[in-house]
Amino acid sequence: MSATPTRLPPPSPYGRTPLSRLPVELLYDIQLFALSEHFPFVCKYLHEVFKRSLPSFRARYIVGRLDRATTAGHERSALTAALLYPICTQDVVEALFRLPEFLAYGNFNPEGDVPSTILLPAPDLPRRLFRDLKPRVRRGIPIPWSEEDKPLPFLQYLFDLCHSRRTIAGPPKCDANHSYALTKAVVAGAVPLVKFLLVNGGNPAAKGAIAVMVAIQRKDLQMVRLLVEGDLGASGGAKRRRVPDRVVCTRPMLQRAAKVGAQDIVQYLLAKGVTPDMETLRVMHSSGYQ
Repeated sequence: MSATPTRLPPPSPYGRTPLSRLPVELLYDIQLFALSEHFPFVCKYLHEVFKRSLPSFRARYIVGRLDRATTAGHERSALTAALLYPICTQDVVEALFRLPEFLAYGNFNPEGDVPSTILLPAPDLPRRLFRDLKPRVRRGIPIPWSEEDKPLPFLQYLFDLCHSRRTIAGPPKCDANHSYALTKAVVAGAVPLVKFLLVNGGNPAAKGAIAVMVAIQRKDLQMVRLLVEGDLGASGGAKRRRVPDRVVCTRPMLQRAAKVGAQDIVQYLLAKGVTPDMETLRVMHSSGYQ
């Protein structure tokens, strides 16, 4: 977030309400005291004021909102709680780590003593970063995803941050919320994001291997193989060390593939050793599988 002046243009476009006559700095102080998610939406002028606020102010607001009762004893990482806020961008995260009040959550003492050695628990990846992911299509033609597409750059930043700072116990948890992030990435067909999550701990077997089921529903053999076997080209060599599959292929997967008419996936699952039962054979026959 780029730096912006603390004073705004005259508020005449928004009317002459009493709040619009107050200095911006005083409005910031009021908000840091009230810590209200509704205050910035009282009028258009206030919305514009807080829309232009600096990362340092936003970081102080987030710290004020954090509930120490839920972060004490490592029950929840303070960084996890902070990342739940949409205003918690890269610049705001940097500002958070400049606040002693935020770092104090690493080992909170009910008596208020800040420890000399501070260690924040590893954060969970928040659902908000992945909730709106969907397939990219233009005029009926799928648009490939790249490493520059959101939220991948921010995720890379978070991992770099956790690796570089000794005050954080470990990297972000990609398998949080039953690997919700991985499943949404599969829904969107975002291959670079799926690869990133798999490398960093995303679990394709979570919640009944729902990510694989979604890939089958999309008739995406490449995605199914990526989830089951991992990135086949990750080693970069001519010979790839054989590693166990990440997911055990099952009859429900085979039946789903047959129902949606994904014959290439049916063949793949059969080659993986999945034995169809009578119901699955019936579905395969009715869908035209030879």
